[in-house]
Amino acid sequence: MRDGLLIFCFISISFFFSRCKKENDKYYLTSREKFYASFKEGSYWIFQNDSTLIQDSLYIASIQSGFEGLQSSGVSKEHISCFLKSSVDPNLEIVYSLQAEGKNSSVCYWGVVYCCDTTKTSWSVSANITEEKTSDRLSGNQLINTYDQNTINGNTFYSVYELMTSNVQGYNSSFNITKANAFVMKYVGFLKWNIRHANNSSESWSLLRYRINL
Repeated sequence: MRDGLLIFCFISISFFFSRCKKENDKYYLTSREKFYASFKEGSYWIFQNDSTLIQDSLYIASIQSGFEGLQSSGVSKEHISCFLKSSVDPNLEIVYSLQAEGKNSSVCYWGVVYCCDTTKTSWSVSANITEEKTSDRLSGNQLINTYDQNTINGNTFYSVYELMTSNVQGYNSSFNITKANAFVMKYVGFLKWNIRHANNSSESWSLLRYRINL
């Protein structure tokens, strides 16, 4: 009887720990973190070229979410990617992507992709997000400034982050980009981005109007 009880206890404890392991082998995004990249259909962003004053409306084309395959650490990470399409330029796509990296921490990517024929040029800026008690903290070597408030096209935005990258993927003669910097904000995404081409010419786009469904 005593042996049977010991076996039962051993099985129960083993089952408990196996359940804990199963529940703990995934990193989940918190609801607060999702506000950096998770937007619902019906949201739109209207940007304006600062030089030509051309306007472009971007809308959500697709949303992908799920868990990455098991990493070397044995942990699967929740991710969300939101793909925006241009109403004017079929070669332009914006991607907001967020992936859990641990408990209350994640990494967010704000990216622009230029497609032309069979080639692509893309750049993105990224930051690590740590969720704290009353606020979020962004960090990373691409973060160059934090603004309590910033005015763009007459609109005032709060808690704005400026990030910079020279990591440009791919090459296309039409989009020969060497450097990019961007202003981003939780709940909205891109507020403004500037790109510099190899011939030292530059191009800037600023958010004019938007509607966000969270």
